[in-house]
Amino acid sequence: MYTFNVTIDKERIAAEVRNETHKFGKSRDNGSLTPQQVSNLQADDLAQDTAIVNTALTTAMERAVSALSKHIDGISPGRESVTITFKMSRYYSPLADSSVQSGITAFVKAMTTYEYLKLVAPNDAILYHKQAEKHITEVKSSLNYKKWRNQ
Repeated sequence: MYTFNVTIDKERIAAEVRNETHKFGKSRDNGSLTPQQVSNLQADDLAQDTAIVNTALTTAMERAVSALSKHIDGISPGRESVTITFKMSRYYSPLADSSVQSGITAFVKAMTTYEYLKLVAPNDAILYHKQAEKHITEVKSSLNYKKWRNQ
């Protein structure tokens, strides 16, 4: 059996989500929004925004683990990162490791952004949900792809 690890850096993803929501808030400011309305669309370092982002991040990682559970051998949770160990059959191509890593990270980021934005801009949040579903589908496809060896 072939095993490999995927590490999810929670702090980096939370920072990327904050940056994404700041871009989102700025893009919605067409001059008719007050600074308070723009600020409401953006995840800041305030305690309430941090709690929402952290909860959304945890939910997104749980969804990823649930969706990929048949391939997971173990999970090592940590304060700053989570390491997921995948155990694959001999038919799995190790060339897909990097696409699985980036796909899971992209899924967690998009799903976290979705979870935050569905509270402040539900109509616009759907785009991030669709992106997240696309990423997890690509990861599943990579994990389920089998390279056939000559026996």
